[in-house]
Amino acid sequence: MGGKVFSKKNQQKMELQKIQAKESTLQLMSFIAKKDNLELTILEKNMSVSSAFDGTQIHQLSKKMEERDLVKAISFLILRTCELFNIKGNVSESQSVIIALDLIDKYKYETFEDFVLMFKYARQGYFGDVFRIDGNVIMGNWMPKYLEMKSQERENRIGSKKSNDQLKTEEISSDYRTFFQKYLQDRKQKRQSMKSLYKNYEDFINHLPKDCMSIPDDILDSQIKLAMSRKLPEALEIYKNEKKRRENEK
Repeated sequence: MGGKVFSKKNQQKMELQKIQAKESTLQLMSFIAKKDNLELTILEKNMSVSSAFDGTQIHQLSKKMEERDLVKAISFLILRTCELFNIKGNVSESQSVIIALDLIDKYKYETFEDFVLMFKYARQGYFGDVFRIDGNVIMGNWMPKYLEMKSQERENRIGSKKSNDQLKTEEISSDYRTFFQKYLQDRKQKRQSMKSLYKNYEDFINHLPKDCMSIPDDILDSQIKLAMSRKLPEALEIYKNEKKRRENEK
């Protein structure tokens, strides 16, 4: 693998520079700068598409380090991958630089971790058999297929978040249902049950400032404790503001 990944001067500059990047990205960049294949491979082993979401986007890295160093890092990943395939006419160093620039330009809103994973999955056969490696294969086959995996993971994360919000809603509804049913029955008011009163957790939070104004002080105190124990910061803040409002009115 010809050429230095980083010059000694630029490597020292990167170590001294306060780059606002995620720790995982800094580790990757450090191992690449040292051409430490062993540590890089170990770190790769524990990476996933899900963890790549928490990495540093390429356009952010471009603002915090010299572009030539970012290009060299991606070029290193390309040449490292090519070395693992016994293919005639592999990518040259100059070609790897052009491909790296194209990747930076086209996929600047993906993370550096995405690039690392894309090459990892390519060599593991996720994108099919490899008969040649060039810019068309990397840009037109590997990266699009990797982004399909990332898109699916994004949908899974959104679905998981919705499930968590629904779980919160059900827990809150259960806790409040008994109180509100008794509270409203005592005043002979006809309203919906607590379970159907709120569509979701966000709806609950939006209605809470008004709804909690009518609950007695002792119930308000109990709900403050409940919000603290269940780690519901939005509800806790609303309850505390209501308690403060009542104290100011005394």
